[in-house]
Amino acid sequence: MRFFTTLSFLLFASVALMAQGFAYLNLTTADGAERSIAAAQVKITFADGALVAHGADGAEARVSLSDLVSMQFSNTGAPTSLKGDINIDGNVDVSDVTTMVSLVLAAEGNLEICDVNEDGKIDVSDVTTITNIILNGGSLGGGDTPAPSEAQTLWVHTGATKWAFSDQQVGVMTFSNGSAFTAQNKTFSIADIDSITVNTTAVPDYQVMVTYDDAAAVAWVSGNIAAHITSTIIGAHVNITQDETVASEYTYSLSGSTDNGSFANTGSYKSTLVLNGVNITNPTGAAVSINNGKRLAVVLNEGTVNTFADGAGGSQKAALYFGGHPEFEGGGTLNVTGNTKHAIAAKEYVQLKKTTGDINILGAVSDGIHCGKGNMGDAENNHFTMSGGTVTMTGVKGDGIDSDDYGCIYIKGGKVNITVDAEDVTGLKADSVFTITGGDVNVTVSGNLSQGIKASWMGNFNGGSITASVTGNGSKGISGKCFTDPLKTTLNGGYLNFNGTTVKMDVSGSNVVVGTDTTRCMGIKCDKDMTQSADTILINLSGTEAKAIDVEGTFTRTGGILEVNSPTQTPAVKTNGNFTMSDGELTLICTGEEANALSCDGNIAISGGSVEIRCSGAKGTTAVASFTAQ
Repeated sequence: MRFFTTLSFLLFASVALMAQGFAYLNLTTADGAERSIAAAQVKITFADGALVAHGADGAEARVSLSDLVSMQFSNTGAPTSLKGDINIDGNVDVSDVTTMVSLVLAAEGNLEICDVNEDGKIDVSDVTTITNIILNGGSLGGGDTPAPSEAQTLWVHTGATKWAFSDQQVGVMTFSNGSAFTAQNKTFSIADIDSITVNTTAVPDYQVMVTYDDAAAVAWVSGNIAAHITSTIIGAHVNITQDETVASEYTYSLSGSTDNGSFANTGSYKSTLVLNGVNITNPTGAAVSINNGKRLAVVLNEGTVNTFADGAGGSQKAALYFGGHPEFEGGGTLNVTGNTKHAIAAKEYVQLKKTTGDINILGAVSDGIHCGKGNMGDAENNHFTMSGGTVTMTGVKGDGIDSDDYGCIYIKGGKVNITVDAEDVTGLKADSVFTITGGDVNVTVSGNLSQGIKASWMGNFNGGSITASVTGNGSKGISGKCFTDPLKTTLNGGYLNFNGTTVKMDVSGSNVVVGTDTTRCMGIKCDKDMTQSADTILINLSGTEAKAIDVEGTFTRTGGILEVNSPTQTPAVKTNGNFTMSDGELTLICTGEEANALSCDGNIAISGGSVEIRCSGAKGTTAVASFTAQ
C-alpha cells in the first residue's frame, strides 16, 4: 500500500534534509577564475547577458554569461571571489579597509582584487565601497565558513514548472555559449529560465507533483528525473512526457481544483498516479489521459475525495482514460462523470485491489467502466478484476462494467452497486467469462431489454452474493449468452455454473414485442447448459408474464437450494433439454392460472435430494407434489 499526503514533498523534506548541506555556489569562468555565492536563500536571475545573484542579505553579484562555464555547490568558497576581501582572509571587515588605505597611499595593489567598484582604477572610492559593504552586512560570501545545517535544493523556475535539484546529487552545473544551462543532464535555455533559487524544500526522487489552483497549475519535478521529463503547462492543462529511456518507476501526484484543466501523461514504463484530493473538470476533453501501455498504480489517498469530469461532445474515450492497465488501491474516494462517452476506460485490464476505497460513477453517456485491448483472445490482459472497494453506478446510459474484446470479469471481494435504467444495456458485461468467488453484487435492472449480468461464454458463480431487482420489460437478471454471428468476438458460449453464490432476485417485468419476436422478462436466461451444485438461488416473480429460469440446453442439479415463487402464467423453470437432479433442494410454488412449475422438452430425471412443488390456479384448483427422491 502506498501512502501519500497533500504536497507530500514538504513532509519528505523534513527527513531528506537532515543531510548536511553546502555553504556556497561556486561560479567558474572561462579563464579558470572562480567566484562564490552564499547558497542559502540565494536567488539567481538573468539580465542583460549576465547572471545576477541576489543574496539573502540584499547584496548582489553579477557575472557575464559569455564568460560563465560552470556552477557547483561547495563548502569552500573561492578566496578571490569575495568582493572587498582585500587581504584574502575569507571575510570583509575593517582589516580590509586598513589594507586598502595602505595600498591607495602606496599606489599599489592588484587591479582584479582591489578595484572593488569596478571602475578600472584603485583609489579612495574603493575604500568607500568596502566600507559600504561592511555597513550593509557584508558581501555574498566566500572563504571557508561552515556549511549550513540543512541540505539545499536548487530550484530552476521555468514558467509553471519548477525543477528541484538536490545539492547532494546535482554535481557540476554547466553554462554553454551564454545561452544554455545544464543540471543533472537536464539542459535549459537561459531564455526559458525565470529564476534559480535555493532553499531547503525538496521533492523526493522519482516524483512529479502537480497542484491545480482554479485556472492555473504548477508542477514540481525532482532533479534526478528532470532529464527524462518534458513539461508543458497552459493554464491548468498539464502535459507531462517521460522519454523512452526511462527504466525506473515514476510517481505523479495530483492535488487541488480546476474547472478548466486536465492532466495528460505519455510514457512507456510502469508508473504510479497518486490522487491526493484533486478535482478536475475539462470542458473540451478528458480530465485525465494516461497514454502509457504499461501498469499504472492509481492510489486514492486515504481520506481524500477525487472528482473528474470531461466535457460533452468531444472526441475523448473517457473522462479518465488509461492506455494500459490501471490498478486501483488506497482508501480514498473517486467520483467520475463521462459526458462524452465512458466515465473510466482502459485499453487493457482494470484491477481494484483489496485496499481500494469508494469508486462512484455519477453518470456516463456510454459505459461506466470500460476495458478491453482489441479483437484478440487475451484473458491475461482483458479483464476487470475486483478484490475490494465499493463501486456504485447511477446515470449510466451504456453498460455499467464492460470487459470487452474477449474480456473477463472476476469479482473476488468488495461491493458492486449498479442501477441499469437505460434500454438494452448490461450492469456487468463479460465478453467471455464472468466469475464471482466473493464480494456482493447488487443490480437494479429497470431498462427494457437489459441485463443485470451477462456472460458471453461462461458464467461461474462460486461464492459471494448477487441481489437483483429486475423490473424492465424483456430484461434479464443473469444471462448466459450464445452468439453465432461470426462478427461477434465470442461464439457458441452461453454456459452458467452455480457453485457457491447466493442469488436473490425479484423479477416483475413484462414481455416486449420486437418485430415478430416476443422477449420475456426472466430471472436467469441460459443459452446453453446450466448447472447448480452448492449454492442458494431464490427468485420471486410478480406480475403475469415474467419467468424465473429458462435454459436452452440441459439443467443439471447436484446440490444447493433452488426456490421459485411465481404467480405468472409461464413455467417457473423451463428447459429445452433435459432436467436432472441428484441432490439438493427444489421448491417451486406457482399460483398463476394454469401455470406449470417445471416444463421440460427433454427428460426429467430426479434421483436424489428433496422436491416440493405447489401449483394453485385462479380457478380454485390446487395440485401439490411433495416428495424426497431416492
